[in-house]
Amino acid sequence: MKSAILSVLETLVRTFTDHKFEFDVRESSKGVFHLRDKTIYADLNLRKFGFNDFERLRIIVDALNHLCEHVNLGYDKKTLEGFIEKTGMGDISRWVLTIVEDQYTDFSRLKKWRGLKKTRALFAKKIIEIEPPVHRIRSEREAALRGFWMIGYTGFAKGERNASKCLREFFDYAREILKDVRRIHNFEKREELAREVLKEIIKFNGKISGELDPKIDFETRTFEKEFFRLDISADECDLDLLGIFEWNELKETDLSPSDFEKTLLESIKSLQIELEKEQRMKVKTAKFVKTSQRKIEVPEHLIKEVTMILERIKTEDAFVESEWGESVNLRNYVRYFCGESVSNLYYETKPADTGGRAILLAVDLSGSMKTKIRETIIASQILIYAAEYLNDKVAAFGFQEKPGIGAFVRIIPIKLWNEKFDPRSFDVETFGNTPLKEAVIEAGEWLSYIPSRRKVAFIFTDAEPTSSTPEQVYRTVCSLRCTGIDVVGVGVGSSINPFMLNQCFGDGYIWVPEIRELPYALFRAYTSLINYRIDFII
Repeated sequence: MKSAILSVLETLVRTFTDHKFEFDVRESSKGVFHLRDKTIYADLNLRKFGFNDFERLRIIVDALNHLCEHVNLGYDKKTLEGFIEKTGMGDISRWVLTIVEDQYTDFSRLKKWRGLKKTRALFAKKIIEIEPPVHRIRSEREAALRGFWMIGYTGFAKGERNASKCLREFFDYAREILKDVRRIHNFEKREELAREVLKEIIKFNGKISGELDPKIDFETRTFEKEFFRLDISADECDLDLLGIFEWNELKETDLSPSDFEKTLLESIKSLQIELEKEQRMKVKTAKFVKTSQRKIEVPEHLIKEVTMILERIKTEDAFVESEWGESVNLRNYVRYFCGESVSNLYYETKPADTGGRAILLAVDLSGSMKTKIRETIIASQILIYAAEYLNDKVAAFGFQEKPGIGAFVRIIPIKLWNEKFDPRSFDVETFGNTPLKEAVIEAGEWLSYIPSRRKVAFIFTDAEPTSSTPEQVYRTVCSLRCTGIDVVGVGVGSSINPFMLNQCFGDGYIWVPEIRELPYALFRAYTSLINYRIDFII
């Protein structure tokens, strides 16, 4: 089972890529961040930088955000290989283009994720502390490349004032190039600038060691290594913190963590507790785990329709009327009042009330569900997709009771809270009776330890409870509602009696006699949690 931090990073990948990409996150054995196929390998130790635990977490999240922005911008290994082939300069070409693209990528992503600006500056400070000054590097070519890399993070090269005149002129030139790169949105133009920098670097003599590779690029290779540095005196170079802040466009003069990062650390701690409880739950139900690989997939047109609605929910326009009758952006007005220059005060795009809920699906797997299970699975998959898209937590399990002598209730985990959804998990077997009361109790256990601002359990069934009476089910439902958990009964098919649903769930139920309408009814019930009216056609 994945550690808490890897589970959080997988969730952040979906957030950082606007839910357009799905990647596994695993710990890197090479001590670098890199992407291979559909897997992101993350360095969780960062030993070479000497960070404390809190700083380490901040840098890991920032590096993941950086890598995800590369994915969003379409920059990959093939792009590097194409540049190497065009220039014919081997690994130096790869390093130079990577530094140029990293500069553009960072200042592209930090417009959206402003809370990570301090983290980039923290990393820049650590680079200057541990890197050798450029005037102490024997190979001028390596000094030029290493200085170019440092300038990308800090705006200056360590020890550049003591470097040769040629190196100082190159560093001044490199600074201007990287400032221009931030504003150039055309890759071909950035590539041309990288080619110009490359021409300047190869004018210097000497070889370049492979030590820079895991720092600059995402994949380690084997190089001909040579010793280039002398003993370094830390007193030779001043640490220009103000220069680092200015280069990273930071107005603050401290590197304390942002509220976003503080919240993230608390999330990891609470998630570790959740994962331990889920591990115990997996052990308890291990003998019921399925091995089949059959997949029931949602029709593509439904996914497209749902995605359009979800995107509309996330970017819903909300206007506030001022006393003059104009639509004023209140956030921008407050920023303007506090001294920040804002060009437009008269509009606002405000996200809907998304995220922070825990949604649980409990699916009846009794024998009578055999003809209805496909539509139920499709409806459940749509709800899981929607909940994850809007940053809600979601889990699902199936329930059934073996009839006859030695009868027992089976609880079959379909999706745990912190697992990535796999459609094959819904390949379930339907047989037996309907232990509705036990399903409600189990739903309470699943929701009890999840921290969230609202907890909702959808209980699917198509028949009367067999192991208890409707009155007993209702008392169990009421006990859950008293703890703050919303319980919604979902009656599937025309064979179920709506009066029985009322007896079991009170007024908190949905009856869907026409099975084809189940995805619409369930999706409408979910979006009602965020007070959003939908127009979704099956």
